[in-house]
Amino acid sequence: MNMKHHIYILTLFILFYFSSTSLAVTLAVFPIEDMSEGLNGIDYELTEQLNNDMAEKGLDVIGVKDIISFMGRNRIRRLGVLDTISIFKTRDELGADFILYGSFYSNTKESIPVMGLNLYLVRTVDARIIWSNSEGISRSDVQHLLGLGEPDTKAELSYILRQNVLRTWPDELEFVEGRQLSFEIDDVQLTPVYLRPGEEIKCKVKLNEYWLSEESPRVFFKVNGRVFRANETTDGTYYEAEWTGFGRDGNYPVTLVVNWPSGKKKVAYVGTYFIDSQPPKVTLNLKGIRLQGTVAFRDQVLIIPHMMDREPISRWNISVVSEKGEELMSESGKGNLPQRFVWRGQQKSGKLTNEGIYQVILKSWDRAQNMGVTSQYVMFSRKPPEMVLEAKMETESKNMMVNLDNEGSIPIAFWRMEMRNTEGIVLKYVDGDDLPVQVELDNSADDSKITCIVVMKDVLGNQIRKEIDDILLYSMKSDALPQGSEFQDTKESAWVEGF
Repeated sequence: MNMKHHIYILTLFILFYFSSTSLAVTLAVFPIEDMSEGLNGIDYELTEQLNNDMAEKGLDVIGVKDIISFMGRNRIRRLGVLDTISIFKTRDELGADFILYGSFYSNTKESIPVMGLNLYLVRTVDARIIWSNSEGISRSDVQHLLGLGEPDTKAELSYILRQNVLRTWPDELEFVEGRQLSFEIDDVQLTPVYLRPGEEIKCKVKLNEYWLSEESPRVFFKVNGRVFRANETTDGTYYEAEWTGFGRDGNYPVTLVVNWPSGKKKVAYVGTYFIDSQPPKVTLNLKGIRLQGTVAFRDQVLIIPHMMDREPISRWNISVVSEKGEELMSESGKGNLPQRFVWRGQQKSGKLTNEGIYQVILKSWDRAQNMGVTSQYVMFSRKPPEMVLEAKMETESKNMMVNLDNEGSIPIAFWRMEMRNTEGIVLKYVDGDDLPVQVELDNSADDSKITCIVVMKDVLGNQIRKEIDDILLYSMKSDALPQGSEFQDTKESAWVEGF
């Protein structure tokens, strides 16, 4: 091999390595001015939401911390507007192709919330505004029949407003995958589109006759400055290559480079893949009564998942596990998480489970199949209160003293006690929410039979009703029983569903 041929190969390598700049568009989203917060108010939540919206369109979004640092270095104190010098500096220092900035207003504290949003998109190469849009929205604008689907929070109303503003987003900045392929490419197969670091990527390209009109070319794929040689498939229809995805989390455009022995060269965009190393960050918010360090319930517990960092979910699984590790129920689904789950204490068979502590486990997978796990403990209890009722006759006053208490672990929400004579007349009525308690009944030398009715309900809604046909006889027999025994009246304790 002569020196001239060595130089030719070296030149080709340099061309492959440094040619074809990345086709990803870099965007800087400046903090959105919140005019409802006064001078230089900032809506960080809306700014972060716009960052997510732009990332979902396939744009390479510069981090918020980098933007804030840039503003500090260049003493940019005013929001909602940028001068030409600041725009050019954003291009030079941050490498931004475009800048998105704007202002926001809201009066969500009023009875009918109203919001407004103005956005501007500036091209940094010439400081020209290439797109802008302004929209306003009121809660009354999105009222639906029976209230179905109406936004209940500021975040839900803000989401609708953002979608309305971004509806006119320019076509040339649409999602990277939506870019038109070169007319000389018949087919592209890039898999997977979403992956974790270290996973394999395969790219296959089918060139049409225009590309193959000359003698066999050499085909390469270029990604983030790395070049991979593509080999022709056995049937001669595709050029394919495999490589390992490494690098920071983000989107990676793939460029096709075709070189012919004649010196002719073609470069074309073929697709984009995304590296994601972080699992979904989800928390569980359980709606119920917090007891003994966990949420307790009797009828049902409401389980609300919350995404800490917004991203699409490909699939999920929620399960309930006993303290012994036994799975009582499980449900799976595809797509984003439901707004809420409800567990009514049932097993897979539909039968109610035993009382106890259970763990609710939610697993979620993003598009790269990173799995996030979060869990919370719940206590299921349908056991009625453990009523303790003692009655004694005072020897001196001849008055009846009735002591009432609860030995159960669930606090009492309400109790009531009635004393009636044989004619059904109420002699005594008391109620309350604190225990233990002592109730005194003036006997007034009346030896007629007195019926005592006690109802007790705990904070979960479990109730018990106890009726003693003759409280005087009950007290006499209770005194005659050994220590620790209890007189069983003819009408035993009962668990009732309601008062």
